[in-house]
Amino acid sequence: MGASTLTLVAGVALLAVTAGRVMSGLGVRSPTAFLAGAFVVAHAELLLVAIGLSLVRGFRPLPLLAALAAICAVTLLAVRRRSRVDWLAAWRTLRSDPVLLVLGIVVALGLAYTFALSIGTPQVEDDVLTFHLVRAGLWHQHHGITWLSGIFDLRNNAYPPGGEVGGLASMTLAGNVRFVALDQLLSCLVLVVGVAGIARRVGLGARQAAFGGLLVATLPIVVLQAGTAMSDLIAPAFFVAATLFLLDAGPASPWLAGVATALGMDVKLSSPLAVPLLLAVAWLARPAGRGLRLGAVAAGAVVGSFWYVVNLAESGVWDNHVSDEFHVDRGPAPILARIVRVGIEFVDLSGGSGQDRWLYAVAALVVLALAVLLALPRRARGALVTGGVAALLAALPVVLPSVAHQLVRAEFKAWQTVGRDDLAGIDPGHDITRAASNFSWYGPLGSLALVGAGVLTVLAVRRGRLDRAALLLVLAPAYWLVAFAALFFYQEWAGRFFVFPVALAAATWGLLLRWRAAAWAVTAIAATALLLVLVNDARRPSGLPLLDRNKPRSIWRTPDWAGGPETRRDYDAPIRFLEEVVPKDASVGLAITPSEPVYPFFGDELGHRVVFVGEDDSDAAGASWIFVRPGRRSSLCARGWNTAAETKGGWRILRRVASC
Repeated sequence: MGASTLTLVAGVALLAVTAGRVMSGLGVRSPTAFLAGAFVVAHAELLLVAIGLSLVRGFRPLPLLAALAAICAVTLLAVRRRSRVDWLAAWRTLRSDPVLLVLGIVVALGLAYTFALSIGTPQVEDDVLTFHLVRAGLWHQHHGITWLSGIFDLRNNAYPPGGEVGGLASMTLAGNVRFVALDQLLSCLVLVVGVAGIARRVGLGARQAAFGGLLVATLPIVVLQAGTAMSDLIAPAFFVAATLFLLDAGPASPWLAGVATALGMDVKLSSPLAVPLLLAVAWLARPAGRGLRLGAVAAGAVVGSFWYVVNLAESGVWDNHVSDEFHVDRGPAPILARIVRVGIEFVDLSGGSGQDRWLYAVAALVVLALAVLLALPRRARGALVTGGVAALLAALPVVLPSVAHQLVRAEFKAWQTVGRDDLAGIDPGHDITRAASNFSWYGPLGSLALVGAGVLTVLAVRRGRLDRAALLLVLAPAYWLVAFAALFFYQEWAGRFFVFPVALAAATWGLLLRWRAAAWAVTAIAATALLLVLVNDARRPSGLPLLDRNKPRSIWRTPDWAGGPETRRDYDAPIRFLEEVVPKDASVGLAITPSEPVYPFFGDELGHRVVFVGEDDSDAAGASWIFVRPGRRSSLCARGWNTAAETKGGWRILRRVASC
């Protein structure tokens, strides 16, 4: 059986049916728990099948479909109980409140555009081109997950495989790269569902829970990541699911929490940061069985760390020496400096560059105009006041660039005063308006809602309206900030590592729904932020002019070989040559450096066999074509190769003419 879109749909359907029947058999009746659990079960099944088939180099379309079909058949025969979930409950909740209805429409439109972007345009993110889909592509040509020999980038072996199993499966079943972002998009949806489920379990009402969940899908880093083949939403989705099940009273919930923890650990090297937070949730959760919950998290963390054992066996070090590439000063002052500087980056206005930031003021005027139109015919003074307050709050993001500038300036002067000029200059030029899947943070809500809902949560817990676990949710970003600053070096793209704790905090944002002015203001801010980041995405710009008229070329009009607006232009010519001249099934050698994009050389239909050519490699492992980057030396025998082309950027493209 050949790979096609149909086989991909069949594989996804088999996973969904199996996972749904398992959740029905467990008697789960909550819509949020059912969906989050199905996500966890489906990924656990896919990972186990992938590992099993990889042992015999059998991760191909037919064996994969056969394995998924067999598991599905057994599940359908063994589990007779059908789902009792009230699936219309979510719709009734949304339509019961105009704020929720508007926010739901905004989120649906944003995710629909993101999905279209993910399948209709090429992947252009640096980490995708150099790492995530490179290892998935190499696994694809090896027909299974394996330790890769002869590669240049240590990350391709060091990181656990869980973040790329979905991409590998889509490549294998579809036979192309069009659907490699599907797992991230599904993870975004699970974040929405999981946050709403957590909110319900700490005491918020259904409408409040839905409000917080929907807001997560409008946060810049979340929506921008959802259309990529990265893994920064996959791990948080598992950990949010684990938190949901730790707070749930169902008999199977501790076991699902353990599985979700294991899957989250198998995604990123930063995943262990989540374990203390999950243990704290397990300790504070109200359902009986504290020991079982703690044991499930601990066992999940251990089982999910299996790849570290592989690293240890293959390289002698648990992380394959990746941490050796970076120096981290863990003295008290440098840690404090990183805490302060990373904390300032929560003041964010992603997408609001130039004149476009004034769209927040436009949104505020729209809120005010609607309030006037609704209030005047009824002479409802209260509604008019609410609209005025909402408009004022909705305009607050306009001042955030000035706030961020003053905070950075104060930090700079403080370190200079104590004689630490080396710490004073940590990234003074960080652009809080840049929208990109690796550089964005959490937009205006990342600071305004965190603070506002945090205060309301403390008051609600003190008055007995919310469970004590809600305090842990609002404190999660603070814990993560300290832990991250203590363990890792400063990086302006660190926002993508904070998705899990920010999602936990967002479970309390539904408290803002009680105050209609705040609810409408937050909705206006969320809608504006979503529009700005999707239109002004630096990696994949829409080309749509808003208030700023000078916009880069649209990603929709960019050829696949061009690689996107921010990709290094010296790659355009060699990739175009690959697409137009090199046969689709050729073996392609790369004489490049570890930081170079590799993924485009696999080709759109993954027909090229990619090998890496070292400086001492005289035969290039049987490659028929070799792309030599500028300044790269090689020991290829002269009689075996002809120069097929040289680009203006200095690339040499060699074609084999004889055996060496």
